[in-house]
Amino acid sequence: MKNKVLNVLTVLTLLFSPRVIFAQAPTLGTAADFVLFSTTGAISNTGVSHITGNVGTNTGAITDFGNVDGVMHNADGATALCVIDLLNAYNQLNAATPTAAHAPVLGNGETLNAGVYLMAAAGSLNLDLNLDAQGNPNAVFIFQVQGAFSTGASSQVNLMNGAQACNVFWKVEGLASMATGTMMKGTVIANNAAIALGANVTLEGRALSTTGAVSVNGVLAYTPLGCGTPVLTGPAAPVLASTACYALFSANGAVTNTGSTFVTGDIGTNAGTTSGYNALNVTGTIHPVPDASTATCAADLQNVYHYLDTLPYNIELLYPAQFGNKLVLTPHTYLMNGPTVFTDSLYLNAQGNPNAVFVIRINGPLTTSTYATVRLINGAEAKNVFWKIEGTIDISNFSTLKGTIICNNGGIALNTGTTLEGRALTTNGIVNTSAITITGTSAATISYAGSPFCSTGTATVTRTGTAGGTYSSTAGLSIDAATGSINLGTSTAGTYIVLYTIGCSLSSPTTSVTIAHKGTWTGSVNINWNVAGNWECSSIPDSATNVIILGSLANYPVISNAINAVNNLTIRSGASLTVSGATLKIGDTILNNGTFTVTNGTIEMNGSSAQIIPSSVFAGNTIKNLTLNNNAGVTLNGILNLTGILLASLGDFNTGGYLTLISTAAQTALIDGSGAGEVLANVIIQRYLANGFGYKYFSSPFQAATVNEFADDVDLDTFPAIYRYNENLPSSGWVRYTNTNDLLIPLEGYAVNTGALSASKTVDLAGVVNNHLISSSTLYNHNQLYTRGFNLIGNPYPSPVDWNMSAGWSRTNIDAGVYYFNAGTSNQYEGTYSSYINGVSSDGIAGPVIAAMQGFLVHVSNGTFPVSATLTINNSARINNLVPNFYKEASPLTSPLLRLSVGFKDESTTTDAAVVYFDDTATRVFEQERDALKLMNTDLTIPNLYMLSSDAQKLSVYACPALEDSTDIIPLGLKTNQTGWITFNATDIDRFPYGRHLYLYDAKTGIRQDLKNNPQYRIYLDAGIYENRFSLVFRLKDEQSPPATNGGLFNAYSLGGQLYANISGVSNEKCNIIIVNMLGQIVMRKLLNGNGYYELGSTLGGGAYIVSFHMPSYVFSQKVFISN
Repeated sequence: MKNKVLNVLTVLTLLFSPRVIFAQAPTLGTAADFVLFSTTGAISNTGVSHITGNVGTNTGAITDFGNVDGVMHNADGATALCVIDLLNAYNQLNAATPTAAHAPVLGNGETLNAGVYLMAAAGSLNLDLNLDAQGNPNAVFIFQVQGAFSTGASSQVNLMNGAQACNVFWKVEGLASMATGTMMKGTVIANNAAIALGANVTLEGRALSTTGAVSVNGVLAYTPLGCGTPVLTGPAAPVLASTACYALFSANGAVTNTGSTFVTGDIGTNAGTTSGYNALNVTGTIHPVPDASTATCAADLQNVYHYLDTLPYNIELLYPAQFGNKLVLTPHTYLMNGPTVFTDSLYLNAQGNPNAVFVIRINGPLTTSTYATVRLINGAEAKNVFWKIEGTIDISNFSTLKGTIICNNGGIALNTGTTLEGRALTTNGIVNTSAITITGTSAATISYAGSPFCSTGTATVTRTGTAGGTYSSTAGLSIDAATGSINLGTSTAGTYIVLYTIGCSLSSPTTSVTIAHKGTWTGSVNINWNVAGNWECSSIPDSATNVIILGSLANYPVISNAINAVNNLTIRSGASLTVSGATLKIGDTILNNGTFTVTNGTIEMNGSSAQIIPSSVFAGNTIKNLTLNNNAGVTLNGILNLTGILLASLGDFNTGGYLTLISTAAQTALIDGSGAGEVLANVIIQRYLANGFGYKYFSSPFQAATVNEFADDVDLDTFPAIYRYNENLPSSGWVRYTNTNDLLIPLEGYAVNTGALSASKTVDLAGVVNNHLISSSTLYNHNQLYTRGFNLIGNPYPSPVDWNMSAGWSRTNIDAGVYYFNAGTSNQYEGTYSSYINGVSSDGIAGPVIAAMQGFLVHVSNGTFPVSATLTINNSARINNLVPNFYKEASPLTSPLLRLSVGFKDESTTTDAAVVYFDDTATRVFEQERDALKLMNTDLTIPNLYMLSSDAQKLSVYACPALEDSTDIIPLGLKTNQTGWITFNATDIDRFPYGRHLYLYDAKTGIRQDLKNNPQYRIYLDAGIYENRFSLVFRLKDEQSPPATNGGLFNAYSLGGQLYANISGVSNEKCNIIIVNMLGQIVMRKLLNGNGYYELGSTLGGGAYIVSFHMPSYVFSQKVFISN
């Protein structure tokens, strides 16, 4: 609870203090180099302490320290400067404005953030104190203790979230004492007081006193790293040259061995003999007598010795006889000026720098205790450790040494169980080993600055040590064996080990090199192709990039927007790439051992040299859109199903016979006709039929397909399943066409029976597709009774065409209308016709878009018979419509229009329709550019409705002059092949001016029905042709019109079996009432005078009747039911 209250107080102080000054580190100056210092006072040690950093006093003695990893300064120039800098640092800490007041006791598990904490009197530390930098490595913590400061046993300061000991400061106005086992962090400055560090205290920081003694007792104290502290690298390493090849060598003296010794490296002498070594235990060359190699080594050894002997030292270890004893050294050049005894352990601390160099110069012989051990910590490596000894070397049993040992004018004895990672060489003396192990260190080092590499160009090696070797690596890395240079552009992405070989066993250093080619997917962020962080080198690919998608990743790329480009594309095993709703341009090759999904995307092959689409490259062998934009051409090498658009924009596309254009209920694939390239070899083209029942009009999109292409879809051996059409026949015009060798001529149409089942069906044909200009054979109108100048043609392209595209068609003596056939539902040999002309559809469905493989009829214009005609089509007529109906599609119109349909009540819902529309420039006679003729349905259950032009032509679409300010009448024709109830239905009444009324007039019954208010008219008719009974009447509002509803003006009703009529609001006008039964028979006529209630009688039987009130200028009809 106390900790929580203190933290709350601290926060409140920070929030509400009018002047908040956050902690700033003081400037230590030269004081930063000292780990222990006193301006005036003795510096003393008891026990074995391990000190890293300088130790000094400006007034006083320094006593009882062993070897210190630093310089001992006593009243010299360095201490004089430190006095000044220490006082300055103290003043800065003392002047710092507190950000919080703290209770006398720190610790007990509390956590403090950066700030200046004031303790008004003496303070102490108990248990754990956590200093939290909150992720800020520059966070500063200052403790102002206005009295003495002490720590409890085993108390400790813990650094959290980036906090550093170099940013922690303790200003103490009194004795600073640290109890046994304390782990202290930071620089402690005691003002006018002593500092005492008890047994086993660890101090990462400094203990500095302005006036007072500093005493330590078996402590570990070291200056902190960070905060701008220079990284220690040590001196430059000597160039070993040929000496690097040797593990054991004497320039003048025998080299002998007893026992089982194992050596990696050469062994030899340049004056004497080498003996006692088992060649089976030596990885290297044994030189039994001097030779050229030993002579070179002797010369190089002198150079190495001279370099080390003249190398300036940084730190003198004052007690050579106490060397070791868990001493910690950092990268420097050390001097021990006398005989040296190495006892226990020596730690070489590289402080995280693997290239840090340690040089230990000993001006005297070196001996060790048994089990003496050199330990490498924090990145230190044996190849960077060098010993120079003046005199003999005697390494006792089971010791472990690291580094290159150079002995001058002394013998070397490596006794039983010794392990040396390095080499032992003497300029003059005998080398004797006894059952030891030597693992040599490399003669050289190599590295490549900048790895991993992201750019093209060359990566240059940095080598230290022996030159003249060769470089090698595994396949995929383009490396120059002589220079080590790496060609990044031709190397395969990956991580490689480069080996440098000189020729001796110790000259094979290695280094790791990573080639991170631009274009290698990592998926480090997400699955978005266009996020830079998902790519090595943070570079989104472009058209020059060779892209590699590696396997075994968490995220795989998805391209879902815009246009993207690559050069080569490689998808490794286990990897995937998805293109959805976007385009991927590929400039060269595709290599896919994973999954490449483009079922909803576009691939563009846009290389400059010939490209290949490999077999099975796309998932499911399916792609939505494919664009070829390569003047050198593209070849398909395996099955490919295309569901969208194929565009040979530039260059030819050789399908190899593998391509299929897929047709489904959703859409039908096509080949875009706008490209400059050609599609070569066979293509399989599908045509989905929602209903496979009966005959369909087909055409061929191929240059030379035959009837045999239908063999797998229709039965060519039974009743003729395929017909062509001959307009000059006096009968129906249909000609059997089932010889499998018969050509399916481009631009001709064929009637094909696709079966007796109403289930959906997919028909497929194959061949080389048509392209460019195509002309029909000569078309005719011989004025035959049944064919009437109609010719069956078809779309010749593997894409829809638009009849309205005037630039794509050339018609001579051909009417502007197109006519479609729709198979019936009950008899597979029957069906109905619809038409389209000038933006108007007879049934609201037929339109200008003609699907691929669709056959249709055109009419050769009437004239002096026989009339010949020609029709040509080019790519300008082609459109990219993936969802055209297989036979028709609607088109918009802006003129007034009435569409009227007829159908039998008891038959299917199929009806027949005719349209009248109004055009200012139209006439009442048949016009081949505006009007469509009527083709009579072959389905006997469907009546035929048409309009009669003034020149007696039967029309399915009739263009009339604009409505005048008078009454317009359009005669209707109706042909039925059976008796029954027929319903007229005004399915579309569009864009008629306000006030214009539309009536269906039945001349026999006298009924004139307002189609706007009541669009359906039902009548019972016998089979036959009706051309003088029904008509459409158009009248203006300013003439007296029938009411929109009965509104009380006219009303007929039944009561008690009697039929009554009520007329009001008509003044004294006469009204003729006509009553018709449901068979269309007139059962009563009666003339009534003016307003009033009238009894019409009880002679009518029970049932439904139509009562029509005929006024001089209009008719009102009402249905009445009489119940007897």
